[in-house]
Amino acid sequence: MTGPTSLISRFERQAGSTPHAVALDDDGRLTTYAQLDQWSDAVCADLLAAGAVPGGLIGILLPRDSRWIAAILGVLKAGCGYVPLDPLYPQARLSMVMEDAGLTLILGDAPGIDPGPDRRRVDMPSADARSRPASRPPLGVDSPAYVIYTSGSSGRPKGVPMQHRQVLGLMDAVSECMRFAPTDVWSLFHSFAFDFSVFEMWGPLLTGARIVTVPQAARLDPARFVEFLRDSGVTVLSMVPTVFRHLVASGAGPQDELVVQQVIFAGEAVDPGCVAGWLSALPPGRRPAALNMYGITEGTVHSTLREMTSVDFTRTEPGTLIGTPLAHSRMRLVDQDLRPVEKGEPGEILLDGVGVTDGYLGRPELNRERFVDLPSPDGSTTRCFRTGDLASWDEDAGSYVYHGRIDDQVKVNGHRIELGEVEASLRACPGVFDAAVALHSPPGAAPSLLANVVAEPPTAGAAGPADPAASSRAVRDIRKALATRLPRYMIPQHIQLVSSLPRTESGKTSRSGLVPPTPGPS
Repeated sequence: MTGPTSLISRFERQAGSTPHAVALDDDGRLTTYAQLDQWSDAVCADLLAAGAVPGGLIGILLPRDSRWIAAILGVLKAGCGYVPLDPLYPQARLSMVMEDAGLTLILGDAPGIDPGPDRRRVDMPSADARSRPASRPPLGVDSPAYVIYTSGSSGRPKGVPMQHRQVLGLMDAVSECMRFAPTDVWSLFHSFAFDFSVFEMWGPLLTGARIVTVPQAARLDPARFVEFLRDSGVTVLSMVPTVFRHLVASGAGPQDELVVQQVIFAGEAVDPGCVAGWLSALPPGRRPAALNMYGITEGTVHSTLREMTSVDFTRTEPGTLIGTPLAHSRMRLVDQDLRPVEKGEPGEILLDGVGVTDGYLGRPELNRERFVDLPSPDGSTTRCFRTGDLASWDEDAGSYVYHGRIDDQVKVNGHRIELGEVEASLRACPGVFDAAVALHSPPGAAPSLLANVVAEPPTAGAAGPADPAASSRAVRDIRKALATRLPRYMIPQHIQLVSSLPRTESGKTSRSGLVPPTPGPS
């Protein structure tokens, strides 16, 4: 790692270098680097006065605005790690997270959310607060940074703890290969409970750039979002591909007036055709770099990088090119027995390196399941994380190819089927904007494939065409188109026309929430 060995010392070095540069723009309310440094000092002082113990965890409960940035910096200055509590999440989930993380201090407040009687709440100081702690605990690469919770198959969310070294490793790695500058303006779009926010925050703060928080109204309205991007002068835009697809499909404009220079896709597989169509509609001199990044929460947000080119846009083989590992991460592909696969063959992605978490919070059994020790070329052993993702190596493209989740492979009538391949084929059908496929296993019936399909262009309101005859014709047309692309056993038995696909809290498509089959044509 280069330079100071904590996120705070790195931030303070930047603040000292560019004290009068704007760090935060929250709906026109500007905060300079010097002001942000002072604000977070006040947060730190209040937390230490309230009994914060260095090395512990503090929950942050605030609406989605720039106060989060000062809150996070203040928590880190106090020697603690933060646990994001998004007030838009259900009370039951937040209660589960607070209990699992053992939180005793909550910074901030939100209407309708009860932290519980056993937790002390600390008010978030105003931006003009000037108190400073008498002393601050020492920080280093092993100091806690955050615990972000991801969904668990058992219904119990999993806490993923990270330290300063993992985040510094990510930021040092991207600084070697991505073009960021102090003149950049970064959009802060995602919830702080989603790990994408870690990159959206530290990317600009460690390079002297500006963060503009996306208002909630703009998150929900493509036209307002495009207007926000234009008026704010955003140059670095991070997006989940599902959200990007809806932005492009909306036709909201004028997108040719944007000054975006880099669009970063992560969180799920990107649709190269959608990206290509958007870029081609922009003037040649105004087309941003499209960067596809693969990563998981357990690997500190991003693990690989690929700048998309015509190779990505014209590729016909299954899967999405995700590039090669960043410097803080290493990848290997293995079969179900953890043996290396042949070059070109798909295998499970195993991650190791600086970016990988030390293990789930308080989950020893899960850690034994997901972490394995494998031999390295030098004869030593390396601790690797089993991602559950499938990939292969494409020699011609010089890139790894993402094929989806291992658990996205289902079995129907003895045939193994990749759900992602069926979804990609559905999206390629005329008149189809988007699609998601899941295994449908009702009690007492054989498993079958269920598809939810959004027509092109997507329309709001009704679940599908109001005219049953039109619905029947649309489904027949989709089946005919699929028959030219897929073997019969891969064509979904149930096809439901819907106005939109269900999404998770982070904006990804949720297969578990698909509309079930209904009587009638499907």
